[in-house]
Amino acid sequence: NKKVGNYFIKMDECLGRGGFAATYKAYKDKNFNEPYACKLIQKQDIEKVLQSSLSYFVNRVQEEYKALQSLKHPNIVQFLD
Repeated sequence: NKKVGNYFIKMDECLGRGGFAATYKAYKDKNFNEPYACKLIQKQDIEKVLQSSLSYFVNRVQEEYKALQSLKHPNIVQFLD
């Protein structure tokens, strides 16, 4: 387990992986109550981010944020932080 920002990440519980990051099960407390999804850029993917322009990477994250904000479904997590 790993603490990242305000979240405790269960590194052995990868929920999915994409082009730049992986999504893990995360919690706001050490007792692992109330699960969240936390998307992290992996060490092996940092090279991809560095090779792309920063504005391209920021744009991709912003587009994903906008897409997630427009989706409302009980099986889709909401963007919090």
